[in-house]
Amino acid sequence: MAEKEYPPPNELKELFACLRGDKEDEALDLIAQMEVRTLCLYVGDEKGFLGTALLYAIKQNKMRAMAALLEKKVDIDAGQLAFDDGYELGDSPLLYAIKKKNIALLDLLLENGADPLFDSEKTKQLIVTNGKYLTVYDIPFLYALKKGAYIFNRILQYSIVSTEFGPGLGGCSEKHTCLCYAVGRYFNILPYPERFQIIQKIIAKGGKVCSGKSNYCSVKMCKVTPNGTCSEIVNFFQEMLNEELDSRSYEDAKRCLSLLCETDYMHENSTLYKSVATYTDTEDPFTPTWVTNITKHSSTLKHICRVYIRRYIPGMCIEVLKTLAS
Repeated sequence: MAEKEYPPPNELKELFACLRGDKEDEALDLIAQMEVRTLCLYVGDEKGFLGTALLYAIKQNKMRAMAALLEKKVDIDAGQLAFDDGYELGDSPLLYAIKKKNIALLDLLLENGADPLFDSEKTKQLIVTNGKYLTVYDIPFLYALKKGAYIFNRILQYSIVSTEFGPGLGGCSEKHTCLCYAVGRYFNILPYPERFQIIQKIIAKGGKVCSGKSNYCSVKMCKVTPNGTCSEIVNFFQEMLNEELDSRSYEDAKRCLSLLCETDYMHENSTLYKSVATYTDTEDPFTPTWVTNITKHSSTLKHICRVYIRRYIPGMCIEVLKTLAS
C-alpha cells in the first residue's frame, strides 16, 4: 500500500526529475536500484502533483519507465492525491487511462491486475500526515459506464460484478454491486442505444442486486431506505413511478425490471423483493399493476432453479436458461 512521506527520499526526487526531463534511461537505472516500498510513496513536484512514480511516468508519457515499474510490482492502483479538507485519492492509473480513452494503456493496466472496482476500503491502511483516511473520488467501473462500449466491455471483462463496493460518499456507508449502480445511478444518463445492452451484459456476467445490508447514512438530507433494501434500486423505482422518465426510458425501465427479476426469486429475505415492496406496500393508485404483480405471485420452481444455476455458473446466458425445462 502506498504511503505519503515527507521529505521524500532524494533518489525518488531524482527519479521524478528524470521522468520530467528527457532522461528515461537514467530513470530506468534508478527504478532498477530502488526498493518497491520507496517507489510506492506519494511524492510531490513543483507543479503541485502529489502522487506515485507509476502515475507520474504515465502522465509524462514515459512508457518504458511505466513498464519497468509494473515489472517491480508497484501498487498499480495507487495514483494521485488531491487536498480538499483532507487528502483524497484522485486519479488512479486505470482511472486516468479511462478518462483519456488511452486503449493501449487501459489494456496494459488491466492485464497487470489493475482493479476496476478500486475504492476507499482498499486504502484504509494508507498513511497521511493529518491522520485522515483517503477516499476515492471516482471508481473506474462507474466512470467507464459513460465512456463508450469498447472501454466499458474491457472494464467489465476484468470486474467481479458480484462484489459490493463504493466510496461511502457524503457520510454514507452503503455499498452496492455493479448492477445496482448501473440501474439506480446511471440508467438515466446511459446512451440510449447502449442503455439496455449494458444492463444485459452486467447480468450475463453474473451481476446481481446487493445484499442491502449497509443502508446507514449520517447525512440528514440523504434518503435512508428501509433495512434490507437497495437504495439504488428504490431510487430507480421512485424516478420511474414519479414519471420522471420519458416514454422511451419508461419502457426501457420496465424491461430492465424484468431483467432484474431474472437475477433473484421473490422471497421475504430478497433485497430485490424488499426494494420492490417499498412501493407495493402503499395504497398509491398510480402504482402500475405490473410493479405490484411482481410481489403478489411466488416464483416458479423453474425460475428458482435458473437463479441458482446462474449463481454457480457465472456468465450463463439468460436466453439459454429460459430454455431449460422445469
